[in-house]
Amino acid sequence: MKKSSITSFILLFIVFPSFVGCYSLFLDKIEANSNSGITGNGEEASEVKFSSNPLNDRSDIVYRPIESTLNLSRIGERTLEPSVNATNTVEYNLITGTERVLSKHSPFPSTFQSTVEPFEGILDTNYWIEDSSEEEGGGLKASYVFPPDDRQKITSVTDFPWRTICKLYIETQDSSYYIGSGAIIDDFHVLTAGHCVYIHEAGGWASEIIVIPGMDGNYEPYGRAYSTNLRSFTGWIDNELSEHDLGVITLDRSIGQLTGWMGRQTEAFSSSVYTGQLSLAGYPGDLDSGESMYFDSDTGDRADQYNHWYWMDMAAGQSGSPVWRYDGNHRYILSINAYEFAGGLDANMGTRLDSNKFNQINTWLAEDNSTVVGDKPDLLDRDFDSGVSVTEVIKGETNIEIYSDVKNEGTIAASSFEVSFYLSENTAISSFDYLIGNVTINSLDPYNYVASDWAGVIPINIPDGSYYVGWIIDSGNDINEFNEYNNNVFLNSPKIEVVSPIPDFVGFIIGLSVIIGIIALISIAFILKSKRTSDLRSFESNNTAQRELPRTTSYSDVMTQYEPEGFKFCPICGYKRRFKARFCVNCGYKLDTYWE
Repeated sequence: MKKSSITSFILLFIVFPSFVGCYSLFLDKIEANSNSGITGNGEEASEVKFSSNPLNDRSDIVYRPIESTLNLSRIGERTLEPSVNATNTVEYNLITGTERVLSKHSPFPSTFQSTVEPFEGILDTNYWIEDSSEEEGGGLKASYVFPPDDRQKITSVTDFPWRTICKLYIETQDSSYYIGSGAIIDDFHVLTAGHCVYIHEAGGWASEIIVIPGMDGNYEPYGRAYSTNLRSFTGWIDNELSEHDLGVITLDRSIGQLTGWMGRQTEAFSSSVYTGQLSLAGYPGDLDSGESMYFDSDTGDRADQYNHWYWMDMAAGQSGSPVWRYDGNHRYILSINAYEFAGGLDANMGTRLDSNKFNQINTWLAEDNSTVVGDKPDLLDRDFDSGVSVTEVIKGETNIEIYSDVKNEGTIAASSFEVSFYLSENTAISSFDYLIGNVTINSLDPYNYVASDWAGVIPINIPDGSYYVGWIIDSGNDINEFNEYNNNVFLNSPKIEVVSPIPDFVGFIIGLSVIIGIIALISIAFILKSKRTSDLRSFESNNTAQRELPRTTSYSDVMTQYEPEGFKFCPICGYKRRFKARFCVNCGYKLDTYWE
């Protein structure tokens, strides 16, 4: 092989691998850019969005009806001992974790009963409505729907009085989770069942209760309020007596100012108000997973000193629902829904607001009203349609959009604040993570939301890797909020991949490799052509005698001399000619020249 051929081969062997490697990097860069929002056909790619997972998200928590905590084998079997004052107040402060018992200053009126009739054949509660044929003897149970089921779903949850009906999310001391119902009764108090605030089978006092007025699925028109103080009676706390199964929740904000509240009324238990047309509304767990409000209206059956029976349908999850009457002008709560007589053998039952409880509730509200609940904003993620536009980005080059909304569940407007966006290696988003950008929100009215989307490129100083996307609302702590612990949010989605851009010198190498490759190909082509020319010259040198033949030499003599063994070649270029061809198809030489 000639020296020039060897040189070209070595050059190609060295350059080609680096050319292929750089070209691969180049393709990777193109692919990453194509993933940033443009599809292969040049159209804009669809957005990749994932749900966010703020601290107040309930999607990973399994909630059970609060009625499942009731030990119904004991309820109703209690009798009030003469020495026991079942209406002493028991108060629990959720902030300090302290409990205190307050003695009642006035004795029971002489007309009050001291005992109630026991119930037998008690069945355990579960989420579903039991078939009445399976129930024997009757007894207390958590819920019953009298056939036909005529409960009506309430969709106009912002109308009065529906906006005063509350969904309760209850967390207990043993970290169990339950659902219940309640009713707002003033600026910042909710009336509910005693077993919604003190859960005997789950460690006692609830550790937290989230109150959502007028909730309808994911729609929370008045946001949320949180419990700060709980109250009930010693009859429920110490003896688990259904006669005193009533509780009041003190809230951290004056949400009742917006929702309003129904009135309360007490009459002698023999009054016709307890047997007339009545209404009940709450959040039954057997319909729409307990996330929708349902209403039923029917007649009352009877009342005694402590309890009230009625024929409205109810189900597990509606403990704490208000039972009220409408006099044509106003609505008055008479009782709090709690139980039913098993199998529909008797009417459903609640705790009646007798004169003692009626007055005691008024005392509780007045005690709290001496300390004014301050109005504040409460900023948190709306948890709706949050996400990112891409999942693979090149630092400093790929444009990425992050979608989020901020809502204000407080009672007053929030002034200017910032939302800061981060990349994090874990889901605990903090200011120690990698900051990628900020968005300023100028103001946000209560019970409203605003888009807080951010768009830009990932800073070049962030290391390559896989990251969660998250953000911190009011990252500068400029707003004094009700809850300062619900501002950190992360996307519950696949991590985004962050890669470095291709350095400039790599681009230079790519260009140089292309040029060298082209030169190498040209060199190889030139070498091959030179070799062919050399071979032709060698052939002509070996056939000099042919060119010196006299012109009178016959064609047959030429063919005999220069085409031995029947092979026929052009005497000029050596190309094999076609059979009986008169001209060489390669060089065009006229083969019969020698004998003309």
